Amino acid sequence: AVVSTQSTGTRVEVQNKEVKFTGPLKTWVAPVEGGVTALSGNESMVAVGCDDGSIYTFHPKSGRLILPILNTGHAITHSCVTGKRLAVVTNRPSLYLWNVGDPPKCDIKDESLGSFVSTKRHIVSLTITSEGEVRIGLSDSTQYQYSRDLGCWAVIGHTHL
Repeated sequence: AVVSTQSTGTRVEVQNKEVKFTGPLKTWVAPVEGGVTALSGNESMVAVGCDDGSIYTFHPKSGRLILPILNTGHAITHSCVTGKRLAVVTNRPSLYLWNVGDPPKCDIKDESLGSFVSTKRHIVSLTITSEGEVRIGLSDSTQYQYSRDLGCWAVIGHTHL
């Protein structure tokens, strides 16, 4: 998997259990413990999710960790970075959303997707809106958005609606 951040000119590649950062002036490698299963990033951060549930948040210019290594306890299947927000989905399936600002905080913790994700309806997209809302698109064209105000998932789109 490869992530490129246009504004910083950094290219990020995963090779075995290493994340390789190639910038305009230097290249460096960061080891990760688990096998990489999800990779996403922008000019603020690069997120690496692993099969052991760990999540690494690197700064794309320096390669340094932004947060301590996080661990959900379940393999990461999807990740999305928008601005300073990071969303991941685990194989449980459950959702986590962090605001990696100052101070960093968890906005959504271990929110189940089990009522609508299955082997017949799998996740095809994970996005974060500019307002910080998480949207999940499924293989049957249904779209869900998590409403923190309502405390549940809402159907926001479907080919039959």
